[in-house]
Amino acid sequence: MKIQSCVNCKRQFSWREQAKSTRNLFKYPEIECSNCREINKITIPFYILQFFVRAIPVSVLFFLLKSDISNGNRIIIFLICAAITLYIEPFLVKYKKIEK
Repeated sequence: MKIQSCVNCKRQFSWREQAKSTRNLFKYPEIECSNCREINKITIPFYILQFFVRAIPVSVLFFLLKSDISNGNRIIIFLICAAITLYIEPFLVKYKKIEK
């Protein structure tokens, strides 16, 4: 897996820049390249994919609450699932150049 780079100058975004740009799911994510100042927006299919990826920990939590596992183990499993999801999310995003 590789993190997306700027569409204009091909500078690779850092994991932190991408995670910061996609942390608010209700705002259409965009990222500004620090090299060429070009604004890149996430594509619609990857925006939808990101929504479903963020639903994975919630789904896991729902099934854990229905299972016969102790509360401590539920919390640990949920936190591990949430951490993995947050870590891989920036790798699943593709951007396009905004036409001005």
